Amino acid sequence: MWYSKNVRRVTAFLVYWLVAFGLLAVFLRGDFFCKGEGGSALVAAKLSLAIAILDSILCVAMERLLFVTRLTSSAFGWFGAIIATLIMGVSVAALPSWIYEGYGVFRFEGTWASVSCAFTEGYGIVFPILMAPALALATFVKAALLMLQNPKG
Repeated sequence: MWYSKNVRRVTAFLVYWLVAFGLLAVFLRGDFFCKGEGGSALVAAKLSLAIAILDSILCVAMERLLFVTRLTSSAFGWFGAIIATLIMGVSVAALPSWIYEGYGVFRFEGTWASVSCAFTEGYGIVFPILMAPALALATFVKAALLMLQNPKG
């Protein structure tokens, strides 16, 4: 394994971003609410980038936490992957509630970061049911692969 830890992290980030984009692009395909925000592909790209950044922050934070507490054995490494997965699942499931401010107003609406069309009508109801488990599973796979490639922290 001649790759450095940072190269593995960047590669894992890019792969996770592509997986998240693929999942969100399929989920938002045909969403006519996204036509005003540049189309569903652009919304999927913006949302998947934000989710991939959150995933990377969680994975690095769990790795650092376990390294600082000297819990880097394989059993505790799995604990970090599981905790990152749970936090990611809850965060993605809560995303529609966080984006929606109330009374028909969405956070970031009308800005370059607007992804409100992903949470309108039935999409906001189905998003936590379908996307949260799928993206949490992707987080677990990413964290587990990074842990298995570098078991010493």
